Amino acid sequence: MIYKGKEVTPGLERIWRLMELTGHPEDKVRMIHIAGTNGKGSVGSFIVSILREAGWCVGHFHTPALFSTREEICVCGEAITEEELLFYEDKIRRLSQDPFFQEIGKPSPFEIETAVAFMYFSDRKCDFAIIECGMGGRLDATNVIRHPAVSVLTSISLDHMDYLGSNVTEIAREKCGILKSGSPAAAITEDEDVCAVIETEAKKRGCSITFVNKNMLRLIQADIENGQYFSYEDLNYLHIRNAASYQLRNAALAVTAVRLLGKLQPDEDCIRKGLSGMRWPARFEVVSTKPLILYDGAHNPAAAQRLTDSIRSVIPERPIILIMGVLADKDYSGMLRILSSLRARLITFAPDSPRALSAQMLADAAQDFFTHVFPAKSLRQAWEKYENWMQEMPEQTALIQCGTLSAYASFCREYENYQKRER
Repeated sequence: MIYKGKEVTPGLERIWRLMELTGHPEDKVRMIHIAGTNGKGSVGSFIVSILREAGWCVGHFHTPALFSTREEICVCGEAITEEELLFYEDKIRRLSQDPFFQEIGKPSPFEIETAVAFMYFSDRKCDFAIIECGMGGRLDATNVIRHPAVSVLTSISLDHMDYLGSNVTEIAREKCGILKSGSPAAAITEDEDVCAVIETEAKKRGCSITFVNKNMLRLIQADIENGQYFSYEDLNYLHIRNAASYQLRNAALAVTAVRLLGKLQPDEDCIRKGLSGMRWPARFEVVSTKPLILYDGAHNPAAAQRLTDSIRSVIPERPIILIMGVLADKDYSGMLRILSSLRARLITFAPDSPRALSAQMLADAAQDFFTHVFPAKSLRQAWEKYENWMQEMPEQTALIQCGTLSAYASFCREYENYQKRER
């Protein structure tokens, strides 16, 4: 199994032993544990922003990183330093000489990273740590958290099916593995079967579950430059900077989660400021308004549908050019089918990853869905083709790059080159 280009070995035995050897740092910080297919990073970042407004010291463990793996372990918005990371990794590797690991195998890279995060947050005396599952839930290395302050289930759909299950209900059961007896949980779903699974698993585990009340979520105003104003439950005229319709649901889930903290829950002012102040790159991120250029890390059909819905909601009349690169283990045909409803022109490229699908293979698959398809030999050539097409398209045409978060750093470099050429 491959995760972030690294091997994954299912099971919690190794991470449990690491926690024992390090004095169970995961028990020394209030943990908010998040699982789900899409939206973990956004929901986690909303929660971080709200809790920081309340004056708490907050850690955040999330994947994948956009520029440096150090970004995956942050305290109060600052990434762990290179020296700190090396210190903790060295400590874990020394502990990995324990005879236990000679029998069962060495900790995986993600297990080491998880252990580092727990130790770092404990040593930094964080008031809260927001911990996102890497993949799944039940057997995810983060699932050594025994008493989460709150568990959170974001949107669940088909992804990592080789590992998590062949259908959405099987995947939902794996995600529900983070639910713990006596701890409250917040969830959101639009799938009745998934809802039934969550309710059943929560009851089985003695966990109280609160779903986002979508009937109490009302959009007031949305535009690409100013984001969205909305109401949720008793909170009126809330604001988030992001215009994507899916971020409205993520924000509501974050509010639902922090309101389960009981006496520690932030007040209304902190919720307002936290939501409005949250920035999370590569998720329907407006990189430029003239011309309109967006980046969205949509990497599975459910995310592609949310991207499509957001485009139709906030820029319904604009012609679209898509630059798309995907990883080969994703359901790219399903994504292409959904994105084709935008009637866009498509430029394909291969992300800089050993798991990347070639530009030609993606272009070949797209021929059944798109009229204009160009396979680029590089992301640089993809941008050159975009500039070429723009000569014959309306000025209000929007460029949207999507397909994977792993291409974001490369996208930023090419956007800088594009700006230089424009000047």
